[in-house]
Amino acid sequence: MGAMNEVKRLLTEKGLKQNDLATYLGVPPARLTNWIHGRNIKYQQYLPEIAQFLGIATDSLLEAENGPAPIDDPDGLIVKRIFIEMKDKNIPYVSLANFLDIPEQTVNRWRYGKNGSYCDLSTLEMISDFLGVETSFLITGENPPKPVIKEESKLDLILKKIVSINTRLDKIEVSLARKNDSAGERQVQE
Repeated sequence: MGAMNEVKRLLTEKGLKQNDLATYLGVPPARLTNWIHGRNIKYQQYLPEIAQFLGIATDSLLEAENGPAPIDDPDGLIVKRIFIEMKDKNIPYVSLANFLDIPEQTVNRWRYGKNGSYCDLSTLEMISDFLGVETSFLITGENPPKPVIKEESKLDLILKKIVSINTRLDKIEVSLARKNDSAGERQVQE
């Protein structure tokens, strides 16, 4: 039912009509109305076409239907990484619970492996922001690669030298022009 609430919201938001969607799907408008009002739930097979009509990813409708997909962490490695980071940074468990607006007992259940699929990707992203680490680090345990610092090419170095020389030449020209102006003023005074 959550997917159809999202469909109804998006139709309104985008200024589209239910009849247009029904025509696109090749179903009677009354059937679409029944889906939206929860009187018939046999619409799942149409979710990819509905998503295409609305210009969104099918996953967003599936997530609205089923809730966010939990992250698979059968060995508890993600949870271990989270709690190692918290220990290394002296962050109390209650701080994470408060940040996520969940009971502290839930965090303790994660810590002791009592919740197999403990969170979805959006929650994991919130946890990684809270801890100041990359989400990919929590998932894989590998730190992200350092940004590559591009070495200057020979052409870049030559161009910098040319600019530097031109700047110096400009200063010399200005200096010579001032000397000539002051020398001309001396001759006029004599």
